Amino acid sequence: MELQNGKSEDDWCYFFQKAELARQQMNWNQVAEIGDSAFVKSEKPKHSSELSVFIEGYAHVGDFEKAEALTRSALKMDESVKLMLCSTWDRIEESLESNKQVSENIEGVKNYLGCKLDS
Repeated sequence: MELQNGKSEDDWCYFFQKAELARQQMNWNQVAEIGDSAFVKSEKPKHSSELSVFIEGYAHVGDFEKAEALTRSALKMDESVKLMLCSTWDRIEESLESNKQVSENIEGVKNYLGCKLDS
């Protein structure tokens, strides 16, 4: 399906822009739903930083497995996004209600990334 700007609904930019808007509205369920569609229907992102919105969305709905897998993919695509990924996980940590499982998941990802951990 063609949209007004010549982009199709299966285009990565379409999904990314929809997810970014949902993130700004803190509609994490919608971000995750858009991610589920994007990773099936569309091309892959042109830059690994575009995965950050989906990492944040999946973490907020409790799907740490997908959030971590996207984090690993982003770092594999481009190691220069490591600090950005650490910042993303810092935001996730600050905004989620902490419990043992959440803390362990976040700490595991931050250790993998080599982020500075708070003592």
